[in-house]
Amino acid sequence: MSRLGLVAACFAALACGPATNGQNQQQFQLQLASDHVDLEAGQSVLIELMVIGTAGRPVSITSPDLPSFAVLVGNELRIVTARADRGSYPITLVATSGADSSSTVLMVNVAWTNSPPTWDVTAMSGLWDFGYLKLFCGDISHPCRFDHIPYFSFSGLDADGDAIVCDLELVEIDAAGTPHFTGQPTLTLTTAASDVFFDTAATGKPYALALRLRDSLGSTWTQFAGTTRDLGNGWVSWGAFRFGPPMSDDACIAAGELPGAFCGAPSDCCSDKCSNNWQCI
Repeated sequence: MSRLGLVAACFAALACGPATNGQNQQQFQLQLASDHVDLEAGQSVLIELMVIGTAGRPVSITSPDLPSFAVLVGNELRIVTARADRGSYPITLVATSGADSSSTVLMVNVAWTNSPPTWDVTAMSGLWDFGYLKLFCGDISHPCRFDHIPYFSFSGLDADGDAIVCDLELVEIDAAGTPHFTGQPTLTLTTAASDVFFDTAATGKPYALALRLRDSLGSTWTQFAGTTRDLGNGWVSWGAFRFGPPMSDDACIAAGELPGAFCGAPSDCCSDKCSNNWQCI
């Protein structure tokens, strides 16, 4: 904890009034060595407030607007900040001696750097067809096919320890092959690891999935910023899918799911068969 000395003083020429009927006016002025304190979130500081001179009566220092992370005891102002305390906080300090008082404002500025969350790649987040992971599943023109109700498995990490939020938007692809994303979540996952089933998706219809990964303080995952997957405002296209029976031969040809095509699961192939070397049979 650092220590800063701020001074409340009675100055003969400026703060202490002239003699009246042989008596000194017991007036004083509260002054600070600096009118602001700049901290990084997580830092702490102990500020000593000192009264110099003769006030005639004991001087007490109070504040009517202390933020929750500050404690004033006697002449010590203790400030202990956390990440949630980002911002600027004016603290009014009032020195009182009998009927006399003087006040000033100390501005406390709390700044922080906030790194965005990331995927926990070891947890194999993405779209799953039962026991098969389809990480970025298909594109809009060639949706992946699922034999089972698709579900999305999510696991994230945040280097700062902030709470993680994963927004998902699931929209149907229209007859022209266009998904109409709105940027409004269909589902929001607020735990660091979650599974969600898309059991409302109608059999045979194509759907597109977008997601936005962010922390509780607003920093957004930007790995795909500026790429074709970037939908703006932190949203990322995660691919397209449908579930149901295999497609017709014509649809298989259009989707490139004939023998020899790359596959990650049986449902990637019209034959429902995927070899050990990741090719449709």
